[in-house]
Amino acid sequence: MNMAIQRNRGFSLLEIMVVVAILGVLAGIAVPIYSSYTQSARATECANEVSAIQLAEEEFFLVNNTYFAGANVAAIAAASAGVYIPNPVVLTTASVCTYTVTPGGGGIATQYAINAIPSATGPLAGTNLNMNTCNYTPCP
Repeated sequence: MNMAIQRNRGFSLLEIMVVVAILGVLAGIAVPIYSSYTQSARATECANEVSAIQLAEEEFFLVNNTYFAGANVAAIAAASAGVYIPNPVVLTTASVCTYTVTPGGGGIATQYAINAIPSATGPLAGTNLNMNTCNYTPCP
């Protein structure tokens, strides 16, 4: 009895279509979750830089009996006389947020407000995520 053994080789079209459908469903779930995660991480980056500026303000005040102001990160770093050292990522044009320090109603000697606004071309653009902090109330 000599029977030829026939072997199937490869995948059928149906098997390939099922795998592609499963991958599509997984991608449809994973991409929005990943996007949300990266957006949250970028917002945390802005919040951390605001905290660093706030800490530098208080350190500067202890020595100089006044706060410092600045219209951008480079101006803030210069005005702080070396107390505030920005994160290198914040100094680039690819920064997630733009930062400003402005005097409060009582003047820069006693009050400051720190604002972080998403960069127009950054990953948080269009989210209306504005982080404001100040050392007086009500904070604008």
